[in-house]
Amino acid sequence: MREITVNRLVRYEWRWTMPVFHFNLANEEYSPDEEGTELDSIEAARVQAVVFAGSYLSHNPGLVWDGQRFEVQVTDENERMLFTITVETRENNLS
Repeated sequence: MREITVNRLVRYEWRWTMPVFHFNLANEEYSPDEEGTELDSIEAARVQAVVFAGSYLSHNPGLVWDGQRFEVQVTDENERMLFTITVETRENNLS
């Protein structure tokens, strides 16, 4: 809240801020999303996490084929873990 003084009258301005969600990559190395993304709800963050994971993997498809996991850890502005998307592959021996 910010205080504004106009001719001895005090008026307060309220600003609505949307929650900030961070989409952190947790693979061989942890890569935090330092900037974050403003979204209106956790439901929107769930959708964005899936879109982000799909886009990232489409540009880096080899990440999950060497027994590695691909994770997107979603946190709020207080660094509280909200949920994790994990992609992992297993090859079946078809002989």
